[in-house]
Amino acid sequence: MIDLINCNMKIQIDELNRILGEFDGSQDIEVLVSSSVVGSNALSQAASKGIKCRVEPFEAGAWKVVLISNQ
Repeated sequence: MIDLINCNMKIQIDELNRILGEFDGSQDIEVLVSSSVVGSNALSQAASKGIKCRVEPFEAGAWKVVLISNQ
């Protein structure tokens, strides 16, 4: 699990975009973020790349973005 909660929002978005660009679909990747806005952006970016993605509450003030493998 990749934890980006303590990073600012721009860094979270940039890092998720980098992860999406490198995602090969071989295994699920879970990323913790601090804002639903970052999660919504990840959903949009994943959809545009044909990657299955879900965003779910993780704990108070945190969200888990899951990039789903092709397995």
